Amino acid sequence: MTSFAAYLSCQPLETNSTNKTQFEELKLSKQNLDFLMSFYPKVKNELTKIEDDRRLIAWLKSKYFISLHLGNYYLWLRHTADKYRMGNDFFTRQMSEEKFQLKMDSLLKRVDVIPERLVIAQAILESGWGNSRLATEANNYFGMRCFSPDCGIPPYGIENPDYWHRRYNLPEESIADYLLNINTLKVYEKFRTTRQSIRKLGGEPTAEELVEALGGYSETGETYVSLLKDVIKFYLPDNMEILLNQSNATN
Repeated sequence: MTSFAAYLSCQPLETNSTNKTQFEELKLSKQNLDFLMSFYPKVKNELTKIEDDRRLIAWLKSKYFISLHLGNYYLWLRHTADKYRMGNDFFTRQMSEEKFQLKMDSLLKRVDVIPERLVIAQAILESGWGNSRLATEANNYFGMRCFSPDCGIPPYGIENPDYWHRRYNLPEESIADYLLNINTLKVYEKFRTTRQSIRKLGGEPTAEELVEALGGYSETGETYVSLLKDVIKFYLPDNMEILLNQSNATN
């Protein structure tokens, strides 16, 4: 799925010596910074939606009767399980409380956030800081594929392709689709298991801890993981929230 476009073309961001920013040690050009300030709020918004769903699932886990016998909660759980590719019959009113608990744990394993810096790093690699053909023509920032001619745009330079790159109406749709794939597809099971293990130990999974489990995202495997590590280390601040502060300061 990887383009790696423009990855190595970054120039350090110049900063005024009397107005130094937290970005001065990062290898960011003005164009790269503009991309981060535009794209990060969209990522944060999509992750917040997942956090809200996860919070409700965690609350319902201890509410066996309410979850299965109050219509709104029951229907929402069935809808969420179906959305996360577990089937619309994943929950039934007849299931035992023990089975309900196990099912909720399985759902929580999928309905979980991906570290912001990891999401952004993949968008940078896959879209060349938002400059790739897929990003500009199809709002596709993660190299997402589909398998019918009317679903997107053909891969560049390939005649009679057996896949296309999915077209989205908005960048947010691309972000949401990427998050759903990481949280559901079999190839990322190791990623989800690693994340769950960290949570069981009381930790908050970080980009650095989870990046190793994303080798399956690209045909280049470990090379891809190494590039992701470099992007995270050299181009992204530890606290992504300062991007919002930077954006507000320039408006």
